[in-house]
Amino acid sequence: MCHLILRRLSYSNKILIIGIILFFDGHWLSIYPVHGESQNAWLTNYTENILSKLIPNDEIIVRGVLVEPKFYIDLRINKDNIPFHLKSTDTMMIFNSKYKATWLSEIKLTPNPLVVNTTFMMNILIDQDESFNISFDEHTFFKYEKRESLDSVKQFNIYGNITLKSVKIIHSYREKDNSMKTLIIGIAITIVLLILVGIVAFYILRRHCIHSQPNHSSKKRHDVTINSLGSRRINELISIRPMDKLSKSLEVLKLLSTTTSETLIASNEKSRLDAVSISKEKIHHLNNIVDILCSPSLIKANNENYFKLLTASVETLFMTCDETDYDVRISAEENISKLVKNLKEINLTRIQVELHRIIKRNPNVGPRALKG
Repeated sequence: MCHLILRRLSYSNKILIIGIILFFDGHWLSIYPVHGESQNAWLTNYTENILSKLIPNDEIIVRGVLVEPKFYIDLRINKDNIPFHLKSTDTMMIFNSKYKATWLSEIKLTPNPLVVNTTFMMNILIDQDESFNISFDEHTFFKYEKRESLDSVKQFNIYGNITLKSVKIIHSYREKDNSMKTLIIGIAITIVLLILVGIVAFYILRRHCIHSQPNHSSKKRHDVTINSLGSRRINELISIRPMDKLSKSLEVLKLLSTTTSETLIASNEKSRLDAVSISKEKIHHLNNIVDILCSPSLIKANNENYFKLLTASVETLFMTCDETDYDVRISAEENISKLVKNLKEINLTRIQVELHRIIKRNPNVGPRALKG
């Protein structure tokens, strides 16, 4: 087993190895003095580059164990300019600054607050006026006033007979930036979560509304169709193509003809559809049917669908001539006359055949229809 003990001589800069103690088979050998070279040999020689400018509220924290009282701390711009220099001795702490290769006056403080072989924590806090607040183990020790600007400080050095555990340089603006970034990220995450919750809630509510709607019976669909008559014209409900408009008009007239005025009014309380409105709707669709059938473009097209709709239109006009409403009956008669007049040269025979077939298929038709 071997122990190596080093100690600096008080009268010179040389190192003396006090002894080497060997234990082997019960024998030991000690004290072999050897003089070292003329140089400094420290347990710790630590240097850290300071990449960002030191500003007020920045802090340097040093943790270690004091092996011997002697150690040094420097904040360096270069070898000739040291704004902060601390020297620890057996009995005191010495503070100084080096400016343009010249050391300024020392400030000596006694006693030395550090104890050999004891763990310590040293804080160097830069004040608003760029002075240094020094504390040991969270107890304020001394405020060292600014002697030189800290703008160009590039290195932190600590060397001497201490066992260094950690060195931390804390830049206050970075801490603030990190706090702001954390706040922004937190706000962004909160907004995203709120949006997601809103989307999910909307989706659930929408599904609930869809499933909660009752199935519409044929009667309700019938009422919806009638309600639409009082609120909008048929041209807004159907395609702009003439054949589609013609089919829709025939469908609406068939619906209106198979329902009494009292029933229509009773089923349209919300839309307030009265008998006068119903009469106007019928007249509108009668005029619409004949105008489309007399359209030259449709007549020339000679489309098979046109002749099918012509047959249905003639039957509808004929049956409407038996209406109790005088205005509707007159409109039906006028539109039959108009249709015959416009189509007599082309489809008169077909119209006559259709009228004969309609009269034969409806033996109980009223006299007013036959008169029309």
